[in-house]
Amino acid sequence: MRTSSYNILVNVDSKLKLFAILNGYTRAFDIVNEDVYNFLKSNGSIEQISKETKDNLIKRGYLTSLTQAEEIRLVKYLFNRTHENTLFKKYNFHFILSYDCNLRCIYCYEDPILNGSHCLPKVKISKEYIDKAFEIIAEKKKEGLCSKTIALYGGEPFLANNYDMICYITKKGKELGFSFSVISNGYDIDKYLDFLKDNKIFSFQITLDGISDIQNTRKPHWKNKDSFEKITSNIDHLLKLGFYVVIRINLDYYTLSRIDQLLLFFKERGWYNYENFEAYYALLRKDVVAKDETYKVVKKGLSQVELFKAYYRHKEEGRLDQKIKCQDYGTYRFLKSLITGHILPYKGSFCGSQTGNIIFDPLGDLYSCWDVVGIPEYSIGKYMPTLEFDEIKFKKWFYSDLSESFKCSNCKYVLTCGGGCIIASLRDIGTIQFGNCNNYPKLFNNMVKVIYDECVKNSMKNE
Repeated sequence: MRTSSYNILVNVDSKLKLFAILNGYTRAFDIVNEDVYNFLKSNGSIEQISKETKDNLIKRGYLTSLTQAEEIRLVKYLFNRTHENTLFKKYNFHFILSYDCNLRCIYCYEDPILNGSHCLPKVKISKEYIDKAFEIIAEKKKEGLCSKTIALYGGEPFLANNYDMICYITKKGKELGFSFSVISNGYDIDKYLDFLKDNKIFSFQITLDGISDIQNTRKPHWKNKDSFEKITSNIDHLLKLGFYVVIRINLDYYTLSRIDQLLLFFKERGWYNYENFEAYYALLRKDVVAKDETYKVVKKGLSQVELFKAYYRHKEEGRLDQKIKCQDYGTYRFLKSLITGHILPYKGSFCGSQTGNIIFDPLGDLYSCWDVVGIPEYSIGKYMPTLEFDEIKFKKWFYSDLSESFKCSNCKYVLTCGGGCIIASLRDIGTIQFGNCNNYPKLFNNMVKVIYDECVKNSMKNE
């Protein structure tokens, strides 16, 4: 017997000398004392433990008869099988209504295709293209292979001049029983209020980076420079009409230093009183270079782990309403499932771009990932005039094998993180591959401590 190479050991209570131990593929989770920790850490060469404890460690998978090579093969098998079992089992369909936007966000990752050197035509999607897309959607729905929600994206999907196409897509979607999720900047929502009153099948995600001076500097309207007042007024309308609204708060060091002002605004606006309101901390992507020299940051390079720590510090200090969440790639939910015994499945991919995202753009092209829409070399095919996939690109997105990544195959966290966002590898080395973990192990270990404090520590005191 040897210590499993996929054990994760975290010091959760220095005072009591307690450690959380998890296994990356057996999904066992336990709290152990220092003797057991030292035994496992040293592969049995330091501390002596009882036969009963050793038997339990074997039963839970912390001690294994498998060699390291056999464990790696097992993890590769579990990951690839999970990916195969989710591949195209549930298509997620998205529409890009146009490559046009009414805001000029200084960090927009779509800026090259919206306004820059690779600027695309501003034409909105036509009824002919929508009809063709819904033929494809209807076929997959008939087979029971698609999500019940269609996503609307852009550019900005709810531009005032997209009104007729929004109405047309909604009509087609309602006929098939779909609802819609919208990624919107919220600026032109007031042009749709009468329409929305009659169509309660939408949910919205809208971004606010901070209060008025921050929002108006970082996300200005192309003409009026007044995005904050207009957008927040429209959020009021949506909440009062009963639509579910999620506010994404893009954070770097500067906006994080002023987060209390935005949270106070939420409270004063009465948004916490709505059951249909939620907001979450999100990391402002550091790989996007701001085009405005006045871009204010106290310090560049806020990491996902720093964001996570700041969120839980704010939570402990009582600065957050329960409706404020934090982007964590589902890690809290996963660890909570281990405590409650409702263990979630392995992850065989990081997101839907590797398992079933189909994005229809207004030019007749198909994509799998929002981050690369409008960039022809990353298109996976066309849907106009007929559906046609590019076999090579299609395979790159949907048929990546974990065996290609030595880093991931040996990683204790891979069956929880799903191999990381593959877009990072596209930007760095020009190809799609696993292994972009974005400090995920540190995030995971910090989350283990949170789970211990919230779910385990108190129950141990009561025993």
